[in-house]
Parts: sequence; C-alpha cells; structure tokens
Amino acid sequence: MRLVAAGVLALGAVSAARVLAGAGAPFLNSGLSVRQAGMGDVSVGGDDVLRVWSNPALLASQRARAVIGLNGSSLFDGIQQTFGAGLGWRASSRLAVGALFSAYTVGFPEIDDAGAPAGDVTQRSVAGGIVAASRWRWLAGGATIKYVSETGGEREAPGPSGFAADIGLASGWRDWTMAVAARNLGAPLRASGMTVSLPSEQRVGLARGFPSWKLLAAVEYVNSRVGASGAGAGAEWRPFGPTAVRLGASGLGSGVMRFSCGLSAVFRTVGIDYAFVTHPLGFTHRFSVMLGWGAAETAPQVYEAREITEGELYDSSSKLYAAGRYNDAIRQASELTRLNPRNWQAWQLLGNCVFAKGDREGALQYYRYSLTINPENQQLKNWLEQIAK
Repeated sequence: MRLVAAGVLALGAVSAARVLAGAGAPFLNSGLSVRQAGMGDVSVGGDDVLRVWSNPALLASQRARAVIGLNGSSLFDGIQQTFGAGLGWRASSRLAVGALFSAYTVGFPEIDDAGAPAGDVTQRSVAGGIVAASRWRWLAGGATIKYVSETGGEREAPGPSGFAADIGLASGWRDWTMAVAARNLGAPLRASGMTVSLPSEQRVGLARGFPSWKLLAAVEYVNSRVGASGAGAGAEWRPFGPTAVRLGASGLGSGVMRFSCGLSAVFRTVGIDYAFVTHPLGFTHRFSVMLGWGAAETAPQVYEAREITEGELYDSSSKLYAAGRYNDAIRQASELTRLNPRNWQAWQLLGNCVFAKGDREGALQYYRYSLTINPENQQLKNWLEQIAK
C-alpha cells in the first residue's frame, strides 16, 4: 500500500479507475505487527500474534492460551489509515489456530484530464482469513487462507477480489530461530473483466537471543513482487521484563531505506506497543494493544528439541541457579516469564540470579515486580528491605 500512495502522489493525473486497475492489493505486503515495524519490519523473533500476517508458522510460538491483538496506524502524514486485528488460540501443545483481519484506506485528490481538481478519491482494501500452525519438536509449519477485496472511486466501485494463501516454516535451536515464508499465493484477483496478479512475497529471516544481555537481534531478507526487494535488521532490548525498546532499518539494498524505533510496556496481561517509521513519503505512527489469557500447557522453547512444562522449566532454572550457572538460569527463567508473565516465582528467581552476579539494582526491579504479582510473599519483602538499605 505504501507503493500505491507513492504512485498516486507521483501521478496525480491518474483517474480512480486506473489506480484500482493497477492496485493489485499491494497492501497485503504491509505488516500488521507494530513490534515488527519497530524492528525494521523483521518478522522472525519475538512473540506477537500480528507477526503471523507475515509468516503463519510464527503462530506456533504463541505462549499464552489465547491472545487478541488490535492495531491502528497513520501512514505518510495521514494519507493512509490502517487497522488490523489478530486472534490466536493454542488448541493443544502442538496446534495453534487463529484469525486475521486488515483494512487499509488511502485518500488522495483526483485530477481530471485538464489538470483541474475533480474531488477526492478513496480506496479501501480489506483482507481476512484463518490461520493454523503446528510444531514438531524443533520445526513449526503454518498456513493462512484469506479473502482479499478492494473498493474505490466516488461510488465505492467494487475492485478486484479473490482468495490468497500464505505458507511458512520456522525452526528453533537454543537461542537461534530461523523462518521462511511464501506469501500471497493463488490465482489473480478479478472484477468485471479486470485481472490483477497477487503481489507475491518471500521472506527468509534469522534471529538470535542473548538472554544475559536481555537482547534479541534479527535480520530478514524480503523478496517482493511489488517494489524493490531488500533486507531488514533490528534489535529488541528488554531492560526490564515488562518493557522493551526496539530499533531497526528496512529496505537495505533497495534504495528506499527506512529507519524505525519502538516501545512496549506490559501491564499485567495487557501489552501496549508504539512504533515510529521514517519514509520518503512521510512519517508512520503505529499503535497496538495485546491482550492475553492463560498460560499454555507447554512452553514453545527453542533450546531443547522437546516440549517442556512450566513446572519442569522452573525446576530446571532453580537447579541451574543452585549450581552457579547463572546465565543459563536467567535464560530459562526468562523463557518462563514469557510463557507466563504472572509467574511470580520466576521473577523472583531472575532477581536471585542477577543479584548473585552483582547486579543489585536489577535484582531490586525483579523482586519488586514479583511482589506486585504476589504481595503476600513476606519472605521476599523481608529480603528486599534488607538489600535495599
């Protein structure tokens, strides 16, 4: 859709009908995830149901039992407005299902053949579909089936519509994750004798987590039929569990480079995200809200080739801490907090680990957050008072 806006601004004399004829639903290649936007449009890595729009296999890494994500954005100084929604449900330890919806609206002035203003034209593009993903040990696969429709012009004339599909794979080992996806597969979109090819896209990405540094780094190459292909790179730093800071760059090698940054905060089970992206056409502001319920029966972890329950993960973390392997204990305890952000014992264990490494201020943060979840933990209160002096 960004390229639609670029084409409209550059060719203002094109009529609404011609714009619709050449649209080809390029908005399908715009990501829904605000967290993804903040990391340079890199979909691989991170936990966000709206990333599934870019790779359906990522739904298999959902940690909560159920998640709803809603996003809205103002693109290119208000030329475009977008809305997105996603729902993910972990049906079992191996299977996750969900639904996705997106709506893009672009408005621009129409110019007649004489170059005079002829009113405003609005084009709307919507898509909705269902997605399913499953894991087999260290490998996950997923598929999305969606219906795409466009309308536009003064009378909201129907534009091209039809079905499309996405497929993806994701693989994890220790702190590494790799993902590939082929998107917008299917027959051309059709309407009233109009035929428009789907904007095919391929993604290949790699992410690496550094738990002891609370850092995630990722890169992804995107081969897009609409516009120039290019790479993206981004990093996510979590100075404290409920907060995250992101930086990224996309369009590397394409001639149209975009820089981005993002912020996230989690309040109990509600996550709020913001991303800011630069572009030659103008700035983009994106917002989203995530709401999760319940912990999954098993943790979709990446450092062992088997499923592991929440209790097993805590016991393993505790044993690593007792053995003095603090970095390994931090890695597993962090995974447990992502699996269940309400696990106060995991937050307390993280505090113990960083305190043992000499990070007193970091330990105080983890301890205090653990107490917000379980304020009746008198033993931790006493210890906190002792070390806070």
